[in-house]
Amino acid sequence: MTAITRPEPKNPQLLLSLKRASTDLGIDIETPFSLDLPCGCIEADALVKDFGYECGVVINVNTRETGDLYKHLADFGYGVATLSVSDCDAGYDSTKWKILCREWGWKGKGNPPDWY
Repeated sequence: MTAITRPEPKNPQLLLSLKRASTDLGIDIETPFSLDLPCGCIEADALVKDFGYECGVVINVNTRETGDLYKHLADFGYGVATLSVSDCDAGYDSTKWKILCREWGWKGKGNPPDWY
């Protein structure tokens, strides 16, 4: 079994950006995020729920950990996004988060946020 360990986001700016996006834009975000799959355990920086895939989009920063384990996420209803450290270091930008979420598309059961 493969295990990727990341107890909390490595980049504090990402954590702040995720919290602000959740509050300001009404996005349901779980950070950190872990998921046990039959093929191993994924420990990620965050899960952005209701966008991209049925179960949301798993976010990591500058990772090469998108090997075989991450290929299985789509089979379980999850997407994967890798953010660059420079994006995180730039701080919170609501416009960038809106664009990103619009690109992923709304997949939630209820109505999308008003800005969508």
